[in-house]
Amino acid sequence: MKFVFRTILVKLTLLILVIVSLNVIYSYTFFNIDLQDYSPMGSQIIEHKGSDIYYFGESSNATFAFNDSTKESISELISHNFPNFKLASIDTGAVHAGAYKYWLNMIDLKHKPKLIIVTMNLRSFGAGWINSKLETSIQKSTVLMRKYPNILNRFALSLGFFDNKSEKERFDDMINSWKKIELNSMRNLKHKTVLEWDSVMGNGGWLLENGNWDIKKMELGCHYIKAYAFNINESNLRLKDFDEILEWGKINGVKIIFSIMPENIEYADSCVGEALVDIMRQNRDFLVKRYTLTGAFVVDNLELVEGRNYIDQNWTSEHYNQVGRIAVAKHISNVMRDQMY
Repeated sequence: MKFVFRTILVKLTLLILVIVSLNVIYSYTFFNIDLQDYSPMGSQIIEHKGSDIYYFGESSNATFAFNDSTKESISELISHNFPNFKLASIDTGAVHAGAYKYWLNMIDLKHKPKLIIVTMNLRSFGAGWINSKLETSIQKSTVLMRKYPNILNRFALSLGFFDNKSEKERFDDMINSWKKIELNSMRNLKHKTVLEWDSVMGNGGWLLENGNWDIKKMELGCHYIKAYAFNINESNLRLKDFDEILEWGKINGVKIIFSIMPENIEYADSCVGEALVDIMRQNRDFLVKRYTLTGAFVVDNLELVEGRNYIDQNWTSEHYNQVGRIAVAKHISNVMRDQMY
């Protein structure tokens, strides 16, 4: 019996030594190359080691209008207000807190930042974004940044050990959510679910003066319903991601600012009505209250940008012209001053 136990122990020790050795070899040879190929945001964070401030964002940060006199991103505009601090912007399209929380693992805590700004995109809490067809690609991009030995993360990536659902599976999950989850609004909402509301809007929700359907307004109204008609509560998957980000900040002594990005409240009102605007505001209020009470600094930009200053006039997005970007940067900077000095 002792011989068998000793044999197992020796083999287990050898296995551990092999894994440790492979991890060291991989970390010093191919890891950085793989990181650039599969997790480019992780490489960017390493390149910006020693930054005082990190700005984590999606496409809202750097998208600009063709006729803007300044093409500077929100983060660049913020940096002008803090010339004595090094600000690094880490952003890419369609990402959310489920990716940001892994980006944190790439920060060198020997040179830890003073503050991290994290965009809080309201749409990212909805079924349309949570079940986006891009989600598998986003999840794949985080694997090499997870808190396991680099070699094990590489094996996990190769074997597809991550949230690797097919587009059909994600689409089905999205439709089921829109079909089954009942909505709650402070006003008398006649439509119980997203699909019910969307169907009403898409079948004569708006009429022209001659009685014909106003197709363009109906289509935009449907986009707004599917993007914003949901109620954030404690069961929302995205909350867990932001909770982990806030917890990381507390453990490592780094201040976290959550920046709720502006949404086109004016168009939501004109294309759908007050019921949808109420839901959007309810969600904003929920997030501000919840995270203020749990120790985050929350910048509420939800209604900061006028409808005319959105680049996308026929779609739901957080893309602003220079007027919008400057307004957001100024608002965030005002909150940051109390935290940086």
